[in-house]
Amino acid sequence: MNTRRLPSRPGWVHWLLLATLALGLCSTSVSAEDDEDDDFETTWVGLRLGGWYRPAVHLEALVSGRALGLGGSLPGTRFDAESDLGVTQTVESEVFPDQVVPEAQFFFDTEWVSLSLDFTAPYRYRGRRVFQRTINFAGRSFTAGVAVDSKLEQFSAGVQLKINVFNNRVFAISPLIGARMFALDWELEASTVGGLPGGALRADTTEIDNPIQFGDFQVLPYPELGLEVKVGLRKFFEVDAKLSGFYLDFFGLRGGALNAELGATLFPIPNLGIRLAYRYQSIDFQARHSKQSSNFFEFDLNFHGPTLSLIVRF
Repeated sequence: MNTRRLPSRPGWVHWLLLATLALGLCSTSVSAEDDEDDDFETTWVGLRLGGWYRPAVHLEALVSGRALGLGGSLPGTRFDAESDLGVTQTVESEVFPDQVVPEAQFFFDTEWVSLSLDFTAPYRYRGRRVFQRTINFAGRSFTAGVAVDSKLEQFSAGVQLKINVFNNRVFAISPLIGARMFALDWELEASTVGGLPGGALRADTTEIDNPIQFGDFQVLPYPELGLEVKVGLRKFFEVDAKLSGFYLDFFGLRGGALNAELGATLFPIPNLGIRLAYRYQSIDFQARHSKQSSNFFEFDLNFHGPTLSLIVRF
């Protein structure tokens, strides 16, 4: 009796089953990766509050101005803030304890663009020195042998727009464009004039013919171009580096500025971050109302020091 054999299952069925299984595994893997990508947020509204700890200051400048009791002007004498004025590295602020410069930043981040506004509260350095030589400052002449008190006060603010060319879980690269302003109010005061007690001589930058003023502050605005890079497991930790600057020559202002910052941020929870950074800022300007004006100032100034801040975002 002949027994009919069932035909063997064709080989292509086996391959079809294997392909279906492989496709299922790939789909699961891609879905998990997409979920992980979706878990990394790129859109935030937030605030960074912190302090710039005791930024070291180095200043060389001259300030010319209207001569006291005369119709003309008195050419300024170039001086060094530390060696000539006795300015120390102790920082004073009306908001935070001494040695800390308070600062704040508001930011709005999306996947493709980021906008930020930042402000550094006014801070000042002081010095006291018996002058070893005569120094002309803002139209006043402080002679050798006179004890002079100095006050250097300033603040800054800026707005930046970053274009996020890359912005993912691991790294971000963002060219930036912005505008920044640096404001200063510097003052010298001698308690005696010509060595006689009871006299006083005071001069400050308020009377200089700078094109832009805000109260007692001389304001120096300038544009910014730069680049920022962020690297890390950015949901939890990232290292960032930013470099920006510009040079300008218009409206009686001539000079440039450079800002560099290297920092690291830890996010213990998604809405809260702690950032530690080191900042270097260099500003080199000459300001006069017109080319013919002899009532002007010029300076080469730089600050550098660490910052610590708290980031809250939603």
